[in-house]
Amino acid sequence: MQSGLSPPENKSNRLDILPRYFTIKFKNYFSPIYVIIYVVMSYVRLNSAFLQGLTSTCVGVEVKIESYGLPYFNIIGLADKSVDEAKERVRASIKSCGFDFPLRRITVNLFPAELHKRGSFFDLAICLGVLVASKQVIPKVDLTKLLIIGELTLNGELKAVKGVLPISLSVNNTSCKCLLIPSQNIEEAAFSKMPVFGAETLLEAVKFLKGILVSSIVKTAPQKTSLENNFEILFEDIQGNSKAKRALQIAAAGGHNLLLVGSPGSGKTLLSKSMVSILPPLSHYEFLESAKIYSACGRMEELTGAKDLLGRLQAIFPCPHYLEADHFQFREN
Repeated sequence: MQSGLSPPENKSNRLDILPRYFTIKFKNYFSPIYVIIYVVMSYVRLNSAFLQGLTSTCVGVEVKIESYGLPYFNIIGLADKSVDEAKERVRASIKSCGFDFPLRRITVNLFPAELHKRGSFFDLAICLGVLVASKQVIPKVDLTKLLIIGELTLNGELKAVKGVLPISLSVNNTSCKCLLIPSQNIEEAAFSKMPVFGAETLLEAVKFLKGILVSSIVKTAPQKTSLENNFEILFEDIQGNSKAKRALQIAAAGGHNLLLVGSPGSGKTLLSKSMVSILPPLSHYEFLESAKIYSACGRMEELTGAKDLLGRLQAIFPCPHYLEADHFQFREN
């Protein structure tokens, strides 16, 4: 038996055309036998994003499946441990939803490669990329115009991720025209000017790619209406502390910073909570900037529910305990 690498038609050993096929030549007493093994490669590109502080960065997700080589699943593009662990979540989700995980060499590239990527934002995009590249799902939508975000569980369900509000607002400046996110985040993404679609499981996301839309998961931007103020403490109900109240009025009118110093029980927290009732209503920009912080921390439920979040315009008063200083902290690259 004699083996070698050569094209089937052109016998010249050109190296630029060799990676597409391998030729193995067997010799016996009668006639030579040529066996040609063609290499099949599938490629797909999707769009995703991740959060850096209060700003988001769009990330391209490239998935390539090659038929040669040992089965291997690799994620490149300067990804941290949380992104690398998406391999096991994707593998388990595909099998739990009745699909076949391809036993091929799978390479996932997250670009731009110089950015350090972290978080579970890319789980859904990687999983759908593997299904599309393996020809198990034939998309009917334009993947280049779709931004996909979501974290997967081992049984194929989608979990909410942090920072969907700032991500959805920054997408308006990109080429993406549609958002596909977990259904738990659909309320905070409603401020985006583009259509937002929510999915509860991987199967619902696959149906969306196939063009099967469920009306209950389609969400458009709501009309923001002014609600009646429902303050916990009114400024006019506080008795005494005339000098401190005068300082609060000056700070509220001029937009100044204010530091209250005093012994425990002197009324610092009470005065601070009452200051919200004399502040002017927030503008649309100010309201979104405040809501971005809660979204980045994953504490949107503290804004008294989704309906109040989308409707109210009053100022927000966070009051973390001094022993929980990281209550409102978030990592920034």
